[in-house]
Amino acid sequence: MKKERTWFAKLAIFFFVSFILLAVVLSFFKGTPPYTISDSMVFALGLIVILFISDSIETFSLGNLITLKKKVQDKEKEVSKLATENHELRSQISMIISTSINSQNSNSTFIGLGETFEKIFKVEPATEDDTKKEKAIEQDSIEALPASDPPTSTRLSSDIRRRFFMKTEEYVIKKFVQQRNMDLSNVQRDVKFSEQFLGCDPIMDRLVVFDAYIKRPLDELFIETQVGQTSPTHDFRLYYMISKIYHYAKVNKISAKLLLIVPKYSQEFFDKHLSGMTLIRSQGQNILRLKEIYAPAIKNDLMEIVELELSDDECRSLLQEVTQPKS
Repeated sequence: MKKERTWFAKLAIFFFVSFILLAVVLSFFKGTPPYTISDSMVFALGLIVILFISDSIETFSLGNLITLKKKVQDKEKEVSKLATENHELRSQISMIISTSINSQNSNSTFIGLGETFEKIFKVEPATEDDTKKEKAIEQDSIEALPASDPPTSTRLSSDIRRRFFMKTEEYVIKKFVQQRNMDLSNVQRDVKFSEQFLGCDPIMDRLVVFDAYIKRPLDELFIETQVGQTSPTHDFRLYYMISKIYHYAKVNKISAKLLLIVPKYSQEFFDKHLSGMTLIRSQGQNILRLKEIYAPAIKNDLMEIVELELSDDECRSLLQEVTQPKS
């Protein structure tokens, strides 16, 4: 803070300045030669000026002036360095943004984005040939692994098991829709993506037929049932289905996911008719296995696994429908 001088200091300065001023005047008029301004007079007058303005100056030093100049030069160097770094940073950001845009454009071309494709990437009913082909693949995966136990009189034969699983598939979809209080008339059976969707996958293209499809106001559900045993082929089909749904949702800017319905048969029916099938020996372990494999898809809301309990009466009724003679 600025210090105020006392009256004594001010009076001392006044008399000192008066003395110096008197000496300068006498030297100017009475000096030899008179009326001459010497260096001493200039110095004395300068000292008087400094003393008069000393109240308004905190410090006065030539050394400080030099230091101030040096600090200004340092600041100018720092500003120049920061400007260079800012320019480099802006260039890097522009490069990153450009790379990101090019990557997005590349991906857009990769999966066929665009207004034209958005209009034609849709869901449509699968043809009878498409459905038969897909069902054949599903049934082949069910029968891909041999039974681990010796056959018994109660275990289902291959033909009956095929028909039983097909009937179970139809039944669990209907039961799920009723449990979720959905309108059964909104359920479309055996659907596929439009033919224009082929070619969007840069790795592989193959037909995918979903067991059912439900379009709701806020999202779309693609339903697949797993009524029999699992196999590597079945795991691959599920992965491919989720991948297709993911691209379909991105193209159409909607929310969509695969809903996998896994019926859990009554333990009595399971032990009696299905326990000899490899990989379906433990129904609980099968559910845990699926949840572990597809944990990322479940976390990202691309897949939901629904475990549907079937009572012993329901299982026996379904079996009776496929085994009783047709009238």
